[in-house]
Amino acid sequence: MNQLQSSVGQGKTYIVGAGVAGLLVADALIELSSSRSQTLPNIEIIDQAFSVGEKLTKGNGRSMTVSEGLVAAGATPAQLRAAFTTSVFEGGMLYPGFAPTEADRQAIIAYIKSMEADVEEQAQILAQQGMETDVNAAALLARDDALLRFGFANVELWQVFARKNPIIAAKSGLQMNEKFRIYEGATAKKRAIKEVESINRIGAEFGASSSARLISYREAIAIDPALKPYFLSRLDEAGNYQGAITMQPGGVIHGGLLVRELEQKLRQLGVTFSLGLKVCGIELDSDGRIVGLKVLKNGVETAIGSPKDRFICTTGCDRLLSQSGIFSEELFPIAGTSITIPVDEEAVRRGIPFSRKSWKQDGVGPLVISPTFSANDEFIAFIDALDPATFDPLAPEIRELEFFSAEFSESFVAQTFNPQTIDPRQPDFDPFCVGARAGSWELRIGGLKFYPGREEALDLDHSGVRWALHEQIKKAIEFMPELMSHVLQRSLPTVDTDGYQGDRVTAEDLLKLQPWTGARPMYDKGMAAVGAFCSNGYAIVGTGSWGMACGLGNAAIIAQLVNEIPQTELKVGNMKSHGIIDYLQRVLPSRLKRANGSCQSQIFESELV
Repeated sequence: MNQLQSSVGQGKTYIVGAGVAGLLVADALIELSSSRSQTLPNIEIIDQAFSVGEKLTKGNGRSMTVSEGLVAAGATPAQLRAAFTTSVFEGGMLYPGFAPTEADRQAIIAYIKSMEADVEEQAQILAQQGMETDVNAAALLARDDALLRFGFANVELWQVFARKNPIIAAKSGLQMNEKFRIYEGATAKKRAIKEVESINRIGAEFGASSSARLISYREAIAIDPALKPYFLSRLDEAGNYQGAITMQPGGVIHGGLLVRELEQKLRQLGVTFSLGLKVCGIELDSDGRIVGLKVLKNGVETAIGSPKDRFICTTGCDRLLSQSGIFSEELFPIAGTSITIPVDEEAVRRGIPFSRKSWKQDGVGPLVISPTFSANDEFIAFIDALDPATFDPLAPEIRELEFFSAEFSESFVAQTFNPQTIDPRQPDFDPFCVGARAGSWELRIGGLKFYPGREEALDLDHSGVRWALHEQIKKAIEFMPELMSHVLQRSLPTVDTDGYQGDRVTAEDLLKLQPWTGARPMYDKGMAAVGAFCSNGYAIVGTGSWGMACGLGNAAIIAQLVNEIPQTELKVGNMKSHGIIDYLQRVLPSRLKRANGSCQSQIFESELV
């Protein structure tokens, strides 16, 4: 037995956090063991919730693009300073009516200073290497390149995941196709051109000669006909659209459904779930190794784990880890909200237009439209029994099934028909082909982030949350008025130049749109903490709004580190080793702080207990 097999074979692997990240890590550990013909690891997933993925909204379609990391972590210190001094409407993070307390002001000042120090530190490293004369620009460019490379790697991993897990892909709405981003405002074209240039420069490293491109509004309408009213309302007197639109690789997946399907798969493979179990303490020995966890179940405190075990924290937030001194950086509180629009059979049958492909608008937020289609068992069974040689969607017996849209059926050409375009388990699946009875649709509108302050509770009654949800409903009505009228079950006023006013949004409206609010925490780097923080402790925390997009890549890294694979030998898709190391240099959590060169054995207990 080699060293790797021996190491993996002893002890248990505890994963703290039964959300998307935790389940993806468990899946990655099993995949890696299977590929190496090893015994499957003994994995136990712990969560204080009483069901897996409890904190996810029912409608949780999540957008993915190769530039996801740049959107989440693209702020320079100057931009960050502006973000906390200007309103969301001006690209900042202050919602209308926000009145900062002294605690808010001090927290913002400290956060910006820490960000500046980090950039200066990166700049000094690059200057010592003699890479650039403009060291600050070089530091930011290196960060952006690392994130873009990781974005490309993750898109590849999601494509591989779809091929390996076709049923999960079909059930969780996983679609991998090009996505577009709408830029508006005075700097729209400049930002769009920069995005295309950056993506294509890094895409060339992955063998893609042209990964991104600028498109016209007419091309955008051809891709997503539901956007025709939106673009036509924004043409100038000469009939031109003054914004800019880019296309890039991407995809979308329903996080809640992904967790449900993965839970079933993992349970069948022997993974155990301990729910309703709250971790309230971490015990460390004198070498900084985790000895065990203190947990609460039904009010009773107990200890689990041993020094031979491995512990992976995938909780999204790191309060306990920060209190234990494991991370030097503090997560900064940023809030996010979303609404979810259910598209029922009647809406599809009536041909009410709605977006069937994911896209983003770089306006307030930015706004992210993430539609997901989850195929039902009947549709999948029909696809399996289909004979491509005799398939005719216009045949009466097939039309009665209502599995296919009228647009697909009427434009069907037998000679050029590709069966994969109607199979939701295939990468070539076309979401515009499906009809009312093929499965269920949901559209998630999210992406709007703001600073909620440090004293008011973050819930649906928070003044910033109420404003953000109303803003998203206004946008939903602007983009899809007919669908929103159908979902809200009432006629809507004509949208005027000021948009749909927030005071017209009723409590009944919100209940029909699955309102959600939650933390979108940011580190001073604007990036996640991913990696090992001691010899048997690992973490994926602070991923914020891009946790889903980078989920497979981060899971692959943790799985390989747990298996004691050196950094120089890590594999994340087709990403080259230097790119992975470059990424890890920016996201690795800091080592345990040591007093006078040593760390005394102690237990760190949560302040929240």
